[in-house]
Amino acid sequence: MSSASVRSLAPSATALIAIDVIHADAHPDHGMGRVAREEGRSNAYYFDRVERLVVPNLRRLLAFFREHRLPVVHVRVRGDEDTAADWSPNSRLHIVRRGVMPCRPGMREYNWLDGVGPVDGEVVVEKRSVSAFTTTGLEGLLRGMGVSSIVFAGVATHLGVGAAAIDAADRGFAVTVVDDATATFTQELHDEWLRRNASVYLQALDTEAVLRELGRSVPP
Repeated sequence: MSSASVRSLAPSATALIAIDVIHADAHPDHGMGRVAREEGRSNAYYFDRVERLVVPNLRRLLAFFREHRLPVVHVRVRGDEDTAADWSPNSRLHIVRRGVMPCRPGMREYNWLDGVGPVDGEVVVEKRSVSAFTTTGLEGLLRGMGVSSIVFAGVATHLGVGAAAIDAADRGFAVTVVDDATATFTQELHDEWLRRNASVYLQALDTEAVLRELGRSVPP
């Protein structure tokens, strides 16, 4: 899925934000993947899409942004308590139900998936909310870097990615969600969320289109 009319991406003002590409949210053997398996649910479509599309395409995006020294931000969920007591009440219900908590340093759930974690100099933001903007200083960091346009990748399309994308749009950022570098629990939910929100908050482009648009005006 791609937006009908593509808004140009200015490299000098565009950041890549990767959301929740950690074991708690995106690995079949940990976090919500482990809980799903214990409950007799495989979530096979979701984890297959993460492995087959999200991770390879995020690696392509990361390589481009790093090569051209464009801003990259990595966001991950964090909760130090089994009951997510350090989260707001509404978010706590959601996060505990998914079995993501606890997710803290020293736990496998807290680690990035292979090949998509931060390198030296890249910003890491830890959130205690569904949206990366609600419980962090992300907006101030982006403003300080001169960012006015954000490219979002990661998981899940209608949760961590989606909430941050809508919050970013409400704060005046131009928002692009990378269709084939995001995933949620069904293809229908993924497509419907992008379709509904592309008309108001964002544009949805595939990885190739994002790289092409950035490449039109990226400095040599």
